[in-house]
Amino acid sequence: MQDTSVDCELCGKPTKESIKITLDGIEMVVCGTCAKGKLQVSQEKRIEKLRELGFKMHDSVKKNDSDEVELVDNFRQLLQKQRNSMNLTFEELALKLQERDSVLRKVESGKFPPDAKLIKKLERFFGIKLTE
Repeated sequence: MQDTSVDCELCGKPTKESIKITLDGIEMVVCGTCAKGKLQVSQEKRIEKLRELGFKMHDSVKKNDSDEVELVDNFRQLLQKQRNSMNLTFEELALKLQERDSVLRKVESGKFPPDAKLIKKLERFFGIKLTE
C-alpha cells in the first residue's frame, strides 16, 4: 500500500487532504487547516515560501539593478497625512492608483517597502517627494 500523503506547501505538515488555493496570487497545495484559514502564517514564513518557489522579494527599493532609492525618513507619515487630507480610504486610493489596498496599507504601516514604480505613482498623485 502506497502512502499518498503530500506536504502542505504552507505549513509543511504531511496531509492526505490536499486542497489547491491561491494565496497572494500564487497557487499552492495546502492542508485542510491552512485552506480554512485557521492557521495564521507569519509574514516571514510566507516570504520564505515565496522565495523557495522562485519569486524575488524586494528588501530594498531599487530603480534598476545598480541604483537604490532612499526614501525620506518620514515617508509613512507623509503618505498618511496626504491620504487623510484628501479623505481617502485605502480602497479609494487603491482604485485611483490601480494598486491593491493591502499593498498600500502595508507600505503606509512600514511592513512592506514600496518599489520604484509605486513610489512614482504616489509622488505624482499626492504631489510630494518621497525620495532623497
